[in-house]
Amino acid sequence: MILATEATLHFVIAGDGIEVHQAADDRAGTATVLPYGTRLNLLGTEGEWVRVTRRSLQRVASLPEARRALGWVPRWTLSDHEPAPLAIPMRVNVDAGLDVWTEPAAESACEGILNDGDPVTVTAFAGPWARVEGKVPGWVLRVFLR
Repeated sequence: MILATEATLHFVIAGDGIEVHQAADDRAGTATVLPYGTRLNLLGTEGEWVRVTRRSLQRVASLPEARRALGWVPRWTLSDHEPAPLAIPMRVNVDAGLDVWTEPAAESACEGILNDGDPVTVTAFAGPWARVEGKVPGWVLRVFLR
């Protein structure tokens, strides 16, 4: 592995976000999902994979090796240019209320509920989740948006 030694700030450019793997392999377990536009620092490379962290490089240097990295992502999902922000107008499409979460995970805290027809602006995607701004900002399952 080659360790990064110069400016390494990169951004997630995959529109649906990216899965961060525990190893440089598609078959490795997923550590987390990062949305479009997430800022990352690169720690090194292995083939077409990049080891990344959300921490500053100064902070990383003081950590034990096992705690430095967030995980591995495919190189093509990153860019060294900040992407344009997403701002996709949509509406909620549900029979009952739609829970809005603090993070793209149902285990996170519920921020509130959106109703059928409520307008929202999607600002990021992470797998099946969409980050929305509107009456109740947070994360919702994107299948309930139109």
